[in-house]
Amino acid sequence: MGDRIRLDVGRFRSKPQRTPQGFLKVPANLTRTGVLTYASADGSQIRELRHPDEVFKADSLESMRLAPMTDRHPATLVSPSNVRSLQVGIVSDVRRDGSFVAGDLVIQSQDMINKVNSREVCEISAGYQCEIEETPGTFEGERFDRIQRDIVYNHVAGGPTNWGRAGNDVGIRLDGIASHLIPLIGVEYIRLDQESLAPSRDMDREKLQALREQRSERYGIEILESGSNLTFPADRPTSLEDYADPVNLKYPLTPAGRARNARSRFKQAADEYQNRRSRAVIHERIVARLLEIGAKPSIDDSDPLDRLLPKGLKEKAEKTRRGDSRRTKGKTMDVDLIAIRIDDLDFEVPKTAHGAIQKALGARDSKVKDLTAKLDGLQGKHDALVKEHEGLKTKLDAATKPEAVQAAVDARLALVSAASKVLGDEVKLDSMTDREIKIAVVTKHDSEFKADGASDEYLEGRYVGALAAAPAADNSTQNRDDAARALANQQLGKKPDGSKDERIDSADAQRAKSMNDLAEAWRQPLRATSTR
Repeated sequence: MGDRIRLDVGRFRSKPQRTPQGFLKVPANLTRTGVLTYASADGSQIRELRHPDEVFKADSLESMRLAPMTDRHPATLVSPSNVRSLQVGIVSDVRRDGSFVAGDLVIQSQDMINKVNSREVCEISAGYQCEIEETPGTFEGERFDRIQRDIVYNHVAGGPTNWGRAGNDVGIRLDGIASHLIPLIGVEYIRLDQESLAPSRDMDREKLQALREQRSERYGIEILESGSNLTFPADRPTSLEDYADPVNLKYPLTPAGRARNARSRFKQAADEYQNRRSRAVIHERIVARLLEIGAKPSIDDSDPLDRLLPKGLKEKAEKTRRGDSRRTKGKTMDVDLIAIRIDDLDFEVPKTAHGAIQKALGARDSKVKDLTAKLDGLQGKHDALVKEHEGLKTKLDAATKPEAVQAAVDARLALVSAASKVLGDEVKLDSMTDREIKIAVVTKHDSEFKADGASDEYLEGRYVGALAAAPAADNSTQNRDDAARALANQQLGKKPDGSKDERIDSADAQRAKSMNDLAEAWRQPLRATSTR
């Protein structure tokens, strides 16, 4: 069983009537029951039964109600994305009339109304989806090869006498079995379940090839010997309807820039398609999409591809193209377009503007390069500042811990206590930094000491030595002892009063102990030395 679209032709039933809105209401037989003959893609004829039980099924008739009417059959199915550019009317009052499905066509387009009134359009063709049951038999004495099931209508198209859509280069034969209905010997040109034939990267090659063959049958486009894609190309659309060639997955039609570029690219490479019908279908799909997106494609009857376009599509293109003309001294001049690539997208622009656009793009690219370089420099500075901030934050976190703050306070008190007993009360230590205090102590011990360039470690050594050796400010032994002990207590991990301070590292305490011993050494009696 397969899912297909069929196209069947009927005629208007009676004289059209005007509606209060000025539209044209045309009663018509839309389709019928019975055995209809279709031509397949290989040219063979297939007889299909449209059984009354299927044709007059409630769901099928309901799908015909309010179906859009089009000017000829479009290259793609009518859908919300393209109905605005394709619809010229609607179907109403659908009903059964003997062996026919009858209804009223309400034609809303002035262009189509004119065609109907002039008899340029006098036949209709219904395009519909159906399931195909491969069961042969006879119906009312007529042999059939298979049966149409689950009929769902997509649109009804209008056209001239002896007309029907069977591809751009496939003729149709009409059997005049009744004056008010002529069945179409048509062709299955597209299947409605489009996405069911879309490839997926998780499919094996055999499955992908089978899907491509089914798409070729559906769309009437040949499989190319080279350049054919089995899966959707990277960074390209993933819907079959977004390709002018949905069989080989070539000439994407979205975004709009690719659609505009597809026509010029296809014209340059159309010869790779050996089948005339393939070229016609692809080109028609491109032009139809250009019209949908508001582009104004030019039509040249001397162009082999443009000559293959349906008349209705040509007329629409020519109407939109008129807006792209310019008048100079009363004469109309067509704009000469040229393809240009901007940021990996292709556009058609007036040839006279091509040079200016290229110059502007060059200036833009140069400016972007300069700005990128500046941005890189700023980014480097930013990263350096972030690193510096992290380092400062680490130091700040360590310095602001309660135990660290207390240790710093105790160390300052010990320093001030020790230094003041050497420098005296006349030196105000409150406004001095630790380094300045130590320099003052060393300088008092050694007036020639120069602190410029001295490292903190060097200064610390000189300070400890000066503090131990320097006389107290009042020259009293007790004051000198107190200063030395205050320094030693600090280094031993004790508070200035001598109580234990657990926060001071033991290694520092050992070093301080040595300094304390040095400070106390003067109290020890001198050893007697023997003389001879």
